[in-house]
Amino acid sequence: MKDLSAFVIVVILALWDTFPVSSASDIPFGHVVIDSGFHGDCKALGDIDGDRLLDVVVAGSRLIWYAYPRWTKTMIAVAEEEFTTDMQVGDVDGDGDLDIIVPDIRKGAPVYWFENPRPRRSPAKAPWPRHLIGEHGAHAHDVEIGDINRDGRLDVVTRKGTTWLWLQKSPDAWTKVSIPASGSEGLALGDIDGDGDLDITVNGSWIEAPSDPVKGKWVEHVIAKGWPDQVGITLADINKDGRTDMLLAPAESAGRLSWYEAPKDRKAGNWTEHVICSQVDHVHTFKAVDLDNDGDLDVVFAEMAQSPTKRVGFFRNGGDGRAWTLQVVGTGGSHNLRVGDIGRDGDIDIVGANWQGPPVEMWENKLRD
Repeated sequence: MKDLSAFVIVVILALWDTFPVSSASDIPFGHVVIDSGFHGDCKALGDIDGDRLLDVVVAGSRLIWYAYPRWTKTMIAVAEEEFTTDMQVGDVDGDGDLDIIVPDIRKGAPVYWFENPRPRRSPAKAPWPRHLIGEHGAHAHDVEIGDINRDGRLDVVTRKGTTWLWLQKSPDAWTKVSIPASGSEGLALGDIDGDGDLDITVNGSWIEAPSDPVKGKWVEHVIAKGWPDQVGITLADINKDGRTDMLLAPAESAGRLSWYEAPKDRKAGNWTEHVICSQVDHVHTFKAVDLDNDGDLDVVFAEMAQSPTKRVGFFRNGGDGRAWTLQVVGTGGSHNLRVGDIGRDGDIDIVGANWQGPPVEMWENKLRD
């Protein structure tokens, strides 16, 4: 009997260590259903109508914009087959408003940008012209945007098996550049080496951007081996040392959520792994933001609906990225979540939806209420 009791205690302590528990100081969250009848793979937040408040965009069978605060629904476009799997908002044509960049899964996997009719016309009433960036070849699972060649125009990177850089010559003319990269899914852009340009990160590696993205050589540097081909990636300075760290989690399987501490010499390697949680499952997308307004970055995550636990929540940073406390805000799962200060009340909210079905929902941070 003593042996059995000791075994039970060991199991409890192991689980406690694996899943740090919430406390009485939990952040209060409210649950808001934005749309009970729609869902989609693709989500984005941005001020679509120019009222300085974040709106929600979701794409699946259709491309839908929800205007805050009433979540007024506007259908922007119908998919040729299905909008999937990722989406971003950004000012493609340089006219001061947010356009939408999203791929379709139909043959050829075209990547489109939809032109916001502002500033001359209302985005809720006028049509959004559809512009072709190019064809990825297989559905563009990951989409990221940024000014890669620092010419003042927004560029696009897409990834599914192959990785393509789309350099914008004009809103209707794009140069397609092949980027050598290991793995299959997972993508983020950031200045890893501190030289002022955007590098590309994938599956435990970062790919150094050359001064000439078209003719120059993109060099891959390994940060960590052994990660699956399908991972989620986030870049952030977790320990506030001025260097960009990499966070990884399995997107389509079970595994761990970790951050890798960037060394002074990012090209030489020796990135130190710090495990945030040793057991997560199907964490497709996660974000590093300050949820509790204490000055350090927390990690917001969601496990997809095929996960046995289906958690939506966050890990609160103890201050230096070494100690983390889990708070769960939902148990229905989510996919491709987004975070932002919706309502401009001074705290960060969470928005998402499962890819299998409705609703589109928000977990509203009540810290400032």
